[in-house]
Amino acid sequence: MASGGAAPVAALSRLAVTVLGEIPDRGAALRELQRVLRPGGVLSFTEIALDPHYQSRRTLDRLCREAGFEPAGAHGAWFVFTANCVRV
Repeated sequence: MASGGAAPVAALSRLAVTVLGEIPDRGAALRELQRVLRPGGVLSFTEIALDPHYQSRRTLDRLCREAGFEPAGAHGAWFVFTANCVRV
């Protein structure tokens, strides 16, 4: 958590992210989100293809798996979508 103290472990059940591509160390950010989500908690990403930092669905799925999440589907099309991952 860049602006202050760390959130308690497993404190949250849902998080939404719209800026993942802008974060230099996406892996570290996802590991922190994994730490603060409860088991079974949902992490959602919204991506728009016109964003210069656009993350594809394939990239998001890979990053989520590497951070301890399981991809759980998406809504929308390739150019604008919301993808969900579940903390395992």
